[in-house]
Amino acid sequence: MRTVLMADDEPIVSKSFNRVLAGNGYAVIGARSGQEALDKLAAEEYDMVFIDRYTAQVVRLFGTFPSL
Repeated sequence: MRTVLMADDEPIVSKSFNRVLAGNGYAVIGARSGQEALDKLAAEEYDMVFIDRYTAQVVRLFGTFPSL
């Protein structure tokens, strides 16, 4: 099974992503902050990573990201 790390500080967004991804065969691991996501990335490999670019700790760690 493919594993996805989902980092978002808004529970409704995480729950929606989890439902869609899990329904398509992915194991979803959640992180509620940028730091928690980094800690999980250091400890384990993931097939995909989704990070909310507006999570406060992500902005402090990486700065802002350009719009896609």
